[in-house]
Amino acid sequence: MKHLLLVALAAGGLAGQSLELSASAGAFRMGGNSLGYLGYGVGDVPSNEMIFSGGAALSFRFTYNSSRWLGHEFGAARGANTLRAPIGSTGILFDVPTTTWTGFYDLLLYAVPEESRFRPFLAAGANYSTINPRYPQVFGTGYERKFGFNYGGGVKIPVHRYFLLRVEYREYATPKPFNLIAQSGLLRQREISAGVGLVF
Repeated sequence: MKHLLLVALAAGGLAGQSLELSASAGAFRMGGNSLGYLGYGVGDVPSNEMIFSGGAALSFRFTYNSSRWLGHEFGAARGANTLRAPIGSTGILFDVPTTTWTGFYDLLLYAVPEESRFRPFLAAGANYSTINPRYPQVFGTGYERKFGFNYGGGVKIPVHRYFLLRVEYREYATPKPFNLIAQSGLLRQREISAGVGLVF
């Protein structure tokens, strides 16, 4: 009886193993998007605030589902964002197109097994973000890489043995880049996306 139980548990674990490759598109929305100030104005008051705006998001994920309830996900997300700041004393706003690459690992916790029609999950893990303004000389800053953490969740919808749809939300939190004046808090990139995946 003991041996039958062990075989059943092993079979249940193997049944949950699968690989997924997926691609998603959506948008980044920024929290804590004031990066600080470029200099000082009258009375040594910080001036020329730099604002980091969200934009389109494209992400790719590789997922190893190690059991019916747990998965491990590695991926990269590309954001098309904007750095905005007033230039000089004119107050004119200048927008610099900015590319953000975020690499990440997440542990996935599923609410239901893989044969379910809707499969909600929670995700949490570590990430890094590389922020690269197209014209770094405008603000005197080049690209910067920051390490942080992320969390979120979503739902996977199997539509075939080898295909699924997925909708999700992730928040990537990192220290703010460029070491500007009067920085505080974390930069939070909030990804809302939907996509398709292949199951192996």
